[in-house]
Amino acid sequence: MGGRKKEKQISDELTYRVLHQLGKMEHMFSWLSRCYLEEQVSVKEWRREKLRLVLEELDRKYCYRCSKREMCQKKIENAMEHKGVLDQEDVVSFLTCHGGPDMIREANQRYQAGLQEIMLEQQRMVHQRFFGRQYQSAANMIRECMMGLEKQDQYGKQADSFIKKQAKSSGLEIGECFRKEQEGHLEIILCLRCRKGEKTAREVGRILSQILRRRMKPQPRCRSVVGESFLWMEFIEEPRFYALSGAMRTAKQGEAECGEQFAMENIGEDCFVAAICDGLGTGRQAGQESKRIIELLEKLLESEILPETAVEMVRSSMLFSSWHERYVTLDCLILDLHTGIGKLLKLGAAESFIIRGRMVEVIAGDAPPVGVFIEGKIDFIRKKFNDGDKIIMVSDGVLDEFGGREAFVQFLKLQRENCPQKICNLIMEKVSNQKDDCTALAIGIWNK
Repeated sequence: MGGRKKEKQISDELTYRVLHQLGKMEHMFSWLSRCYLEEQVSVKEWRREKLRLVLEELDRKYCYRCSKREMCQKKIENAMEHKGVLDQEDVVSFLTCHGGPDMIREANQRYQAGLQEIMLEQQRMVHQRFFGRQYQSAANMIRECMMGLEKQDQYGKQADSFIKKQAKSSGLEIGECFRKEQEGHLEIILCLRCRKGEKTAREVGRILSQILRRRMKPQPRCRSVVGESFLWMEFIEEPRFYALSGAMRTAKQGEAECGEQFAMENIGEDCFVAAICDGLGTGRQAGQESKRIIELLEKLLESEILPETAVEMVRSSMLFSSWHERYVTLDCLILDLHTGIGKLLKLGAAESFIIRGRMVEVIAGDAPPVGVFIEGKIDFIRKKFNDGDKIIMVSDGVLDEFGGREAFVQFLKLQRENCPQKICNLIMEKVSNQKDDCTALAIGIWNK
């Protein structure tokens, strides 16, 4: 008993020190995030400031002796703010203006140079905002870890004794128990041993499932057998859903290669990802641009980076790459197989369609393509999926072939097919003219 008490004291002291160090790290990352995100100047303010400087220079050099100075400057300001360029008709009494042609030429040169500076400033702001959000994400992760550790003592007092008692009746002895519940699924780490003999990791998982009344399974990296010596093992809750998918893609008539790329895969056992990327135009170059975006997104998601962060990194890579002037559309679905919640992101992409029984729901987005600078955060569209629901993702070429969104919705309402691949086959059977690249993905979700 004395040994157990000493172990508890050591564990409490270690927990206190870890929390103290984590608190300092969380404070540092939060401070760095504020430093990066404090400076947020809108593009409109930048443009107004550049225009003000141009007008002041014109007034000093050309207009200070003109009797129509105030009227002319208001007209010039309005023209440049709305058109971005100054023409002869924008100058009051151009024919009698002593500096008319020179003034117009200098005004346009100075304003365009100012717009180039704004573009560089936009790129710097995107980079700064990106790093600020990463620091904030790190601070949030540390804060969540601290909250989990702080709640652990309370959890131990309320539930640890119950788990240990139930496990003991099944021939297991649990020394330490750490539990984490996030976004609807449970992870539990145990220091345990068999009181007599051996049990497989799957047998332990079944015992925990009975105790917790949730389907638990061992992590793949765990030991396969538990003996009479204490060891650490990690168990996770099994996903409630599974997803099946199908895909079809055709190139524009006369093109050897398709300018669109797609990806569909499970990220671990918790998440399913589907994406369509459409490069500018058709053919090989558009296909290479699409492929680059899809491969980058896949690698980021496989690295267990948060989906929102992965998309932000893809956007940033486009803005700072040598080929960022060629835009691509991105249509992405990230499906949590524990909760059935799907996050849809549409950057310049065509609508998606959710089939629920005989009802069809249309999902549209208004965000610009990847490579276009936008202020603020990109928002995902969140949808809850249930057993038997299906989502259809298509490129704009498919909708054009069907004659628009409404015709495609009517087509889907008449379908009674459950197999995702057969749904894609039926869609592509209707695509005949092939005036553009066409891609169709179908994902179905079912209870396990």
